[in-house]
Amino acid sequence: MTTVAEPAAVTEPTGVAEIPSGVIARRATRGAVALILRTGGGIALHVIGGVALARLLSPRDFGLYAILMLIVNLLAAIGDGGVGAGLVQQERPPTTRDVRTVFTFQLTVAAALFLAVLVASPVVARIWGGTADIVLLIRMAALSFIITTLRLVPTMRLERSLQFGRLGALGLAESAIFNVAAVWLAASGWGVQSLAWALIIKVTLGTVLAFGFSPWRPGFAWSTGTLSGLLRFGLPYQGVAVISFVKDSINPLFIGTFAGIVAVGYVGWANLVASSAVLGMMALQKLYLPVYARLAGDPARLAKALSRTILACNAIVVPVAVTILVLITAIVDLVYGGQWRPAIPVFYFLWLANLIVPTVTPLFGLMSALGRPRFAFAMSVVWMASTWIFGLILIPRFGVLGFAAANALVQLTNFVLIRQAKRLVRIRILQAMWRPWLAGAGQAALLVVALELGWCRGLSGLITVVLGGVACYAVAMVGLARQETRAFWEQVKR
Repeated sequence: MTTVAEPAAVTEPTGVAEIPSGVIARRATRGAVALILRTGGGIALHVIGGVALARLLSPRDFGLYAILMLIVNLLAAIGDGGVGAGLVQQERPPTTRDVRTVFTFQLTVAAALFLAVLVASPVVARIWGGTADIVLLIRMAALSFIITTLRLVPTMRLERSLQFGRLGALGLAESAIFNVAAVWLAASGWGVQSLAWALIIKVTLGTVLAFGFSPWRPGFAWSTGTLSGLLRFGLPYQGVAVISFVKDSINPLFIGTFAGIVAVGYVGWANLVASSAVLGMMALQKLYLPVYARLAGDPARLAKALSRTILACNAIVVPVAVTILVLITAIVDLVYGGQWRPAIPVFYFLWLANLIVPTVTPLFGLMSALGRPRFAFAMSVVWMASTWIFGLILIPRFGVLGFAAANALVQLTNFVLIRQAKRLVRIRILQAMWRPWLAGAGQAALLVVALELGWCRGLSGLITVVLGGVACYAVAMVGLARQETRAFWEQVKR
């Protein structure tokens, strides 16, 4: 590998260590707006595409897609040792040599993993029956991973410079590409391969767009000192992804072996619907590490930002979560199709995560931002271990319902994370989250009345009830969070 001899003072133009905290707050607010608006479009595409695919594909196809994503997530979890996140988190601006060293390291690891998967795919496929279509899916997952690796540096540059508007646009474009391609291919009779090829198309065009948003000429360099410093932060940080992968793999691996690929499809669909509420909130995840890290020296501003983030996350999640919970039977019958009715009981258990995920997700990001990735890693180990322990006990006895119940029980461990976060930052968690759920309770009552009156018997009636419930929720939230709403708009207008 060629070593590029460049002076340490040469820096990438995306360094933001010198940005004042007040400017960070304004950029973060505007970035949040951009991410939420663009993610809103992505959610709409996700819902429309998901409905179309649920009608075009079978539960077995969804189960096979879960296997595809299992491999993708595995490769992403072990792909770069967290060195990219290390560049985002570090205080000093990265040098050109830093960035090129990270790119060289990421590409080398990705190439090695790609070749390993190509060779091992027939053996791995035997877990689920060893059919030719599963072997092909595993290899396509490896291909999508190595393509994604090429755009990690442009994405890191956007995150470090707090260019969340461009990141949001990239996410929206990728969502549109995937859903349009997947639905078109599924309608053309490609079956589960429609999802695999849509993934390849998405990551390829997404990589082109990433370089368009953050132009960067790839180059190779190697600095052992740079890598060792980044890996000290990155390995525990990336370890979280590895442990999360192990936790989530219980569905394709254990359920697939114990109950079959169709059961994997039911669980995957139920999780897809139950987690729809948190998709909008997930747009804010790109804010946590760069913003909290740069507010770490200002405890008052950090506590204020964290409190408002928790409020915003719950405010985004609650109306969607309440709507889906109350109207799930009507939604399945009128939108997704009756073939998914057996998955409704699983959905109810998985939905319980919506009660706590909007609050603990920002707190989890806080740990890494404050230089405590080891605690975040330890929490991931707790989640993983409890998921498998509860799952191994409950799944053999109750099947997929046992898996869903195990996931609900795991949520109780999040109180350890809440306690640790309160030690680091002076914040009142309940004060930050109670108002969205109060407004959601009122929304739920209105939806129950609409169901009893028979207003959801047709698709047009269902849409009207959904929109009416969300509108009532929005009015209630503006009244309950008047001060935060005013402060939010003041930041946006600056």
